[in-house]
Amino acid sequence: MANAIQELERRLERLEKTVEDMRSRLLPKTTEPWWKQTLGMFKGDKAFEEIMEEVRRQRQADYDAVNREIDELEAKEARRKNSKSRRTRKAHRAAKT
Repeated sequence: MANAIQELERRLERLEKTVEDMRSRLLPKTTEPWWKQTLGMFKGDKAFEEIMEEVRRQRQADYDAVNREIDELEAKEARRKNSKSRRTRKAHRAAKT
């Protein structure tokens, strides 16, 4: 029985050493921020460049859509003010007569 326990202790010790070895290989050894570690990793990658070009196109389309919406709202507001101004002038002229 004592031999079996000693064998289990040796096996456990080997397993713990193996796990520690694996952890030391897997864990990063640098204190550098993650973004610096990945900086430039896609440089020259054609697929990444295509993705970024599509992102730029989508952003520009969104930007253009927002600008059109703002222009439409401003034009609507200008028409509303102009219409209100005409009504006020008509009412003012009617009051004078």
